[in-house]
Amino acid sequence: MRIAILENQPDQAALLESTLVGEGHDCAVFLAGQPLIDATGRENFDLFVLDWEVPDVSGPEVLRWVRSHVSATVPVLFVTSRNSAEDIVATLDLGADDYMTKPFTRAVLGARTRAAAARLPAAACGRGGGQAVPARIENQHRLCGRQGDSHHPARV
Repeated sequence: MRIAILENQPDQAALLESTLVGEGHDCAVFLAGQPLIDATGRENFDLFVLDWEVPDVSGPEVLRWVRSHVSATVPVLFVTSRNSAEDIVATLDLGADDYMTKPFTRAVLGARTRAAAARLPAAACGRGGGQAVPARIENQHRLCGRQGDSHHPARV
């Protein structure tokens, strides 16, 4: 699978990447939300692994954008230090498929990724579950939209 990882702490990003590469996946690591959003205009991803608190565009904002502009069904897994029931419920209600709290174990991350892969249609796996679309997000106004849209961007 092609996996997008959003994690602003380089050591955590490296741990996530090495774990998932060790599982046989191809990963792209992003240290901030906007570069990940921009990459969805050029690349397809089969799975998104998101942290909550990252610079510029938060994990939940990226999740909203992915669900609105990339795919309603591409798997999204949160791996974050936020562990309150309210945060977990809110993220799952926004459309995340799974939620893990840090510190995580490599074996559990691997198992959850395999479970996400098993739910992907065979034709989508390895080609990216979502369609690539040019994107922009204006965080200061909290507006999202695809480049070239003739309508006003939707509020996040």
